[in-house]
Amino acid sequence: MAPFPGQELAPWNGAAPFRADLPEAEAADLDLRETRPGPGTRQENRAGRAATSRLRSRQGGDFPGCAATPAMFGGMRMSRRLGWMTVALGAGLAAPALAQPDPWAGTWRGELTSGPEASSPVSLTLVAGEGGYTGLVDGLAPNHEVRLDRVVVDGEQVTVEAAADTDFGPLSFVYTLIRDGRDLSGIGRVTAGGHGFDVTLALERARRADVPQPQIEPRIGYFSGSWRFEYIGGEFPPLSVGTREGTVTFEPLPAGPFVRGRAGSDLYGEPYEETWTIGFDEATRAVVWQEERPDGSTLTALGNWTSPIAITFLTAPMEADGRVHVLRRVVRTTSDTAFAVVDEFSVDGGPFRRLGDGSYLRTGDPDPETR
Repeated sequence: MAPFPGQELAPWNGAAPFRADLPEAEAADLDLRETRPGPGTRQENRAGRAATSRLRSRQGGDFPGCAATPAMFGGMRMSRRLGWMTVALGAGLAAPALAQPDPWAGTWRGELTSGPEASSPVSLTLVAGEGGYTGLVDGLAPNHEVRLDRVVVDGEQVTVEAAADTDFGPLSFVYTLIRDGRDLSGIGRVTAGGHGFDVTLALERARRADVPQPQIEPRIGYFSGSWRFEYIGGEFPPLSVGTREGTVTFEPLPAGPFVRGRAGSDLYGEPYEETWTIGFDEATRAVVWQEERPDGSTLTALGNWTSPIAITFLTAPMEADGRVHVLRRVVRTTSDTAFAVVDEFSVDGGPFRRLGDGSYLRTGDPDPETR
């Protein structure tokens, strides 16, 4: 192989001897790569191979002791491609493993059997959280979902426990179930009204993970009892006095399906009290909500409670400063122990705009006579 004109080419000894044969910029680049952190021998070998490739391409020949061929360089490129393909394939195979669905979360539906001919439909819903699982059981008491007090998962076994007050008295249960794929079965003990009995359960996982949806049976007794509330909204007479928090205790009235309570709160550092009356017609599912204000004004709203998850209200028009105001209210019955309020207002028939939001949390047991 002929050297470059006017140059003497020494035999290659494998230790990057070609700086003299490289342009100044390439030689500087080679020096820089050799000084980077890392295993020195590997850096020098890579630099030597790169220099060999460049000189070979210029001279059109091979160096003594280096049988490099186009097929060899093509193979190196193919190896790099295969390496990247392997990495990508590995990442693709790893992704499904990271996205495996929770084996317990979701709704399991089936039958609860307490005797040879005594069975009823039941569903168990488990929800995954940071501290473990929560959930509820539906089907043990009419129109009543029982929230789980304890959920313990141990391998393929789950134990659930709960206790609640229902229309038929106190109810408690404990189930121990074994999971086998999409099936969940086992035994349990149910105590209702002081009487206990053994049960068996056979459940199957629903095709989709259902989110527990509250189903509150419309009844005037839902509001009976004591509630703590917090309302955040604008001061907008005559519809609202603004942000406040306090308590209200509803008691049934002797005549008709009504409850009444005094709502006491703190308003700008001063005590503030309104009288609220709620009535419900079970036949038409119509609701009336009336608020009597200290200034003598009264807000009256008519509502519809045909949905088990919300009540929609619209107030009678109220006049102030020569303008007509209307309030639209949605009460979301989130559970037997909590509900939320969203208020919107309209002036002179204009579009409705947000006025405020309220949250109510039960602080005592409701009157059992009105449940």
